[in-house]
Amino acid sequence: MERVERRSLLPALGLAAVFGFVAAAGCSGKRTAPPDESAREKTERVPEKAEVLRDADFDRERTERMPEKAAVLTDADFDGKTSSGVALVDFWATWCPPCRMQGPIVEKIAEAYAGRVFVAKLDVDSSGKVAGRLGIQSIPTLILFKDGKEVERMVGLQPEQRLRAELDKALGM
Repeated sequence: MERVERRSLLPALGLAAVFGFVAAAGCSGKRTAPPDESAREKTERVPEKAEVLRDADFDRERTERMPEKAAVLTDADFDGKTSSGVALVDFWATWCPPCRMQGPIVEKIAEAYAGRVFVAKLDVDSSGKVAGRLGIQSIPTLILFKDGKEVERMVGLQPEQRLRAELDKALGM
C-alpha cells in the first residue's frame, strides 16, 4: 500500500491565514510520493512572529491622524444643533464596518460644505435616545434635516456624490 502524504494548510498559508483569507484546496485523488526533506522543511516552517493590527489599534491610529471636521452630537445637544438651517447627521457605531467606511466621506462633506451645512455624527451606542426616537434600525443612517424637520433619510453606505446631490437640493442649488 502506498503512503499518502498529508500536510496542514496553515503553514503553507502563512500570514494569509492570519489575516482571514480563505484558501480553497482541492483533492485530485492522486497518490503522490512523499516530498524530499528540503521540501518538507520549507512547508513545515512557520513564521516565528506575525504582528496583527487589531481594529482598535487601526481606529486609534486613524483618528489620531485625521482631525474631525464633523461635529459630535449627543442626546443632550441634538435638538438644539439641528433645529435651524440645513444639517446632515450620520448615525453610526464604532463596531460597524460600513459606518467606519462612511466616516471619511462624511468628513469630506463637512469640509466642503463648511459654513453652509451643519454636519455631525451621532454614536447610537452612547446616544441611543435620539436614535430610538427617530426610528433608526440600521446603521449607517444619514438623515438630512432642514430647520429641524427630516428632509431625506439614507440607509447604508452612501457615496459622496449622493450626499452632495441631496445637500445641494436642500440648499436650493
